[in-house]
Amino acid sequence: MERPKINIGFLHQVSKGLMSHEQLNSTIKQLVNKGLLEQYTNEDGDFEFELTELGREIGLTINKLKDN
Repeated sequence: MERPKINIGFLHQVSKGLMSHEQLNSTIKQLVNKGLLEQYTNEDGDFEFELTELGREIGLTINKLKDN
């Protein structure tokens, strides 16, 4: 199964009004540093992110806890 790709522009768009660009960039950097997100440059030269295996496992665990 292909991992969903997360475009940085999309993240900035959906976080508008919730946090500043600086706060969002800091949060993303922390998630990358903790090994939950992986950053790469796509074929258009734009930054994109995807969940790592650890990030996927944590997300699944959170969803299971939420359902219980």
